[in-house]
Amino acid sequence: MPLPPDHELALIDRELAQLDHRRTYLLARRDWLLRLPAPAPGPAPAPNGWGARAAASAARPQEASGPGAQNVLLTLGAVLLAVAALAFTLISWGSLGIAGRSAVLAVVTAAALGAPALLLRRGLRSTAESVAAVG
Repeated sequence: MPLPPDHELALIDRELAQLDHRRTYLLARRDWLLRLPAPAPGPAPAPNGWGARAAASAARPQEASGPGAQNVLLTLGAVLLAVAALAFTLISWGSLGIAGRSAVLAVVTAAALGAPALLLRRGLRSTAESVAAVG
């Protein structure tokens, strides 16, 4: 719904006043920056701002590498898997009989020792190592 002309005119006047204020601030800031001593010679930033972005990204600390992050995640996954197995054992171990305990141990051991071979065939060496460590 369009605004009445007097309201739209008041809105435009406010926006223009804000733009004038911002322009005055930017001109004062520019003048102050021009009066600063010249920086050491170096590559000038590109006018489109890409140079400033590249300099900012170069100043940031290095991110984790792919294999390093992968190893951390695999280690955390293996630890969580071990904690889950321990929680299962502590919670349900008392309610299982000797046959149930033997069956659970046999299945879990077979899975933990057989899974790395399957993972190695698929080329997932680090995952296979993690699963083998849990086994």
